[in-house]
Amino acid sequence: MNKMTELTVTDFSEYEKIAQALSNKSRLKIINLLKSGDYNINEMAKALQMPVPTVTVNVQKLTQSGLVDFITASGKHGTQKICSLKYDRIIFSITDDLPPAKHKADTIDSLMKLDIPLSTFINPSIHAPCGLADGIKILSTEDDEASFFNKYEQISLIWFGEGRISFPLEVDLAMMESADFMEISFEGCSQHLFFDKNWASDITLWINGCEVETITTEIENTKSNGKNTPDWWPKNKSQHGEILTWKIEKNSPAYQCMLNLPPGTAHEFTFGIKSDASNSRGLMIFGNDFGSHSQDIVVELFKNNK
Repeated sequence: MNKMTELTVTDFSEYEKIAQALSNKSRLKIINLLKSGDYNINEMAKALQMPVPTVTVNVQKLTQSGLVDFITASGKHGTQKICSLKYDRIIFSITDDLPPAKHKADTIDSLMKLDIPLSTFINPSIHAPCGLADGIKILSTEDDEASFFNKYEQISLIWFGEGRISFPLEVDLAMMESADFMEISFEGCSQHLFFDKNWASDITLWINGCEVETITTEIENTKSNGKNTPDWWPKNKSQHGEILTWKIEKNSPAYQCMLNLPPGTAHEFTFGIKSDASNSRGLMIFGNDFGSHSQDIVVELFKNNK
């Protein structure tokens, strides 16, 4: 495919989108490989020694960011995607003579922000490898599923190989009716008993049992230390994750379900991995004393600033 030589980025939202695409080592490896020519997914997986699902997920993110293009061609076993770089050079321009770009803070108002401690989790239905830790120690025998039914004052890290875990959510109904959308986020990544940095996981969010969306994340962070991760945490385990964010629009079934529940009804949201997920490599949830972001789970309501 023909490549455009240069991309000049001046808009804040484009900065953010491209920066997120380039913040992942697997995607950087894919870009570096594509510098040498065009590849299909299987060829990239073989050249980079990555699982095909991992390559597929990351190529999709690079395509969405506008950095990679593809054409569909006939192959031995049906159609295949032939991928190539769209640009040889990217320039981020922040000079003063450019018109100011609108960003999130200019276009929306935050109506409410809740910090949900990891220690408030309920209804665990998880399977090993699993465990809980605070900022000082692992809180129980590792891989002891029964330990999730104990009560802990402080939890800074949750990990499990399969299953789901829920958290209670108390939110003002009038505030929800005023908002246009909700965001739920935490720092997380996949995990696996026999650590493999290229293994991805499909993480699904449910609210009151209503499915919201599935986000794919992967593990690739044993070499760089998390800003908040304590020194005693083993270096061969994940040190940090990435911020995973689910956006729930007001007109979505999950949001409407919350609005339509009887007053006083308790809400809950659930993170987990479906039994039929394409990528099922566990989940790690980082809290305040672990990872690179000083937060537990954040729930925020927004109103569009029209």
